[in-house]
Amino acid sequence: MSSASTLPGNNIDLVIEGFRRLNYDFDGAPDRPASSISDFSIDRIDIYKDDQNELKSGLLPLLRQQILTFLSALDPSALYEESDAHFEYILQIQSDLEDTLWDINSTVVGVRNLDSEDLSTNDHHLEVIKVFVLFTLEDKLDYIIFRYFGGFFGDCWHLFEELRLSEQDPSRSDRDIADEPVQLAELKAEALAWIERLIEYVNRSDWDLVQLVWRDSPMESINQLLSRVQILINPIGTTANNDEHFISGARREPALRLAQSVISLMKLSRLLFDKLSTGYRVNRRSSFTNMCSNQLELLSGLSVSVELKLAPLPHLVKLAIGPSEAIVGPEVVQLVEGLLNRFQPSLLLIVSYVIPIIPDTNGLSTHTYLTAWLTDWNNTLHVAANNVIKAAKSFESHLV
Repeated sequence: MSSASTLPGNNIDLVIEGFRRLNYDFDGAPDRPASSISDFSIDRIDIYKDDQNELKSGLLPLLRQQILTFLSALDPSALYEESDAHFEYILQIQSDLEDTLWDINSTVVGVRNLDSEDLSTNDHHLEVIKVFVLFTLEDKLDYIIFRYFGGFFGDCWHLFEELRLSEQDPSRSDRDIADEPVQLAELKAEALAWIERLIEYVNRSDWDLVQLVWRDSPMESINQLLSRVQILINPIGTTANNDEHFISGARREPALRLAQSVISLMKLSRLLFDKLSTGYRVNRRSSFTNMCSNQLELLSGLSVSVELKLAPLPHLVKLAIGPSEAIVGPEVVQLVEGLLNRFQPSLLLIVSYVIPIIPDTNGLSTHTYLTAWLTDWNNTLHVAANNVIKAAKSFESHLV
């Protein structure tokens, strides 16, 4: 960037003020009135479907195009070589973006503050206006619009502050924008990814949304938990932290059984979500299940609940097979039994409500296949859980 380049002073101040205001407006709780119970009626399904179609085919693609146009306008050469007209163009894009985001916000029914347990247990017939469906979409929209885009506008605000400082301080004027904390390419990639993720959530069935929630939940952390246990029995150890005594302890047969049984349990838990969170979409002709919202909440929350049950196990295994030889059996048993108890009602919901409406594939009965697969998986899960419990107890007996 040439030190001779200049930024149009008045308009850049207006651009900075615009981003500051957008950051303030979109970095917090949404301004959306809560719905009342009377808002929810089977007669309104077509209206909400139209709203979601407009969101998916109109407003969100428009937002994507506006983001692309806006970020192109932030090209360094354009910022430093164009006239006041270019900054007026940016101001117009700011206004267009703001209008679009508020239009998106207005399409969402405010269910966050709706206080009705009765509705959540009796909305199986409401399809697209089930509390679970509306809340899931509202939650995703709120996060992206009022968290992500709030930060996005904040990043743009700071970028233009840096540009103004570069003009005021000659020692900074030759700094390339690529050296600034905010990278335009990264902003573009991240913004488009969030918009695509939001499009995924719009106009989906309740089972589709459960699958998406599972995919967006912290299931990746199960892989990290697995790694933490596997490293305890990895034959390639490190002595960098004076762990020789600990590593040799992990070679003992009872310790290996405990760690390996925990690994098997984690892999089986992960397998269920890998199997069900991709594919197996429901029949488009009867896309919604007959589950009520409270049942859908139970099912969608399964992945997070499982991760929370598994999370303490690596630490407990490390305590048990480490130099301190801690007694952890009761805690392990409690966690494993809690894990089994969490899986069972969700499996029942899948078998009762989801499998019957999944279409067959190439003339083969998907219903029969999935029911058999879930039965085998459940039996194997119980065997793996019992192995963990027995290993924990036998390991403690060995220590005594």
